[in-house]
Amino acid sequence: MTYKAYSTLVFAALLTACGGASDSTANGVDAPSAVTATPPIALGKTGKAEGVDFTVTAVATPNQVGPTGVGAKAEADETFVVVSYTIKNTSGQALELMNRPAVTLVDPKGQTYAPDEMAAGMSAAMMDDVSGMASDLNPNVSAKTKTAWKVDKAAFDKATWRLTVATDPALTFALK
Repeated sequence: MTYKAYSTLVFAALLTACGGASDSTANGVDAPSAVTATPPIALGKTGKAEGVDFTVTAVATPNQVGPTGVGAKAEADETFVVVSYTIKNTSGQALELMNRPAVTLVDPKGQTYAPDEMAAGMSAAMMDDVSGMASDLNPNVSAKTKTAWKVDKAAFDKATWRLTVATDPALTFALK
């Protein structure tokens, strides 16, 4: 791995680690702690909230995130859940990197899961274009990024787990 690639991975991991925790607030909005009764937004469809449009574009469940020998690895009974998404600033002012809405993985019982910061940073850093994940978003500008969680392989089911975004109103996405 080159110095530049390694530096990008470390930078991405640090940025991800500085982001909102899975059960914290972002922009003053509490992250939902349970799956809502409202039908979730389908994969590939855009959810609209105050100041942002959010689209979950893909969900993968790899055993390793990042390059072999450097990337985070899941144990035999674990898997990573890597969610790719696009966020667009629809407000009239810049959306600061540190004020982007928190993204939370939620199981069918309403249990929330904390992101694996290293795996999230590595998965985001491995994207073709990493420019949007590390900067503020000006009005009408979008960014593609990824977040990752390490979970129990037997418990995870794309059909029943959800992704919530701490926006106003809160957005809930299907993973399948």
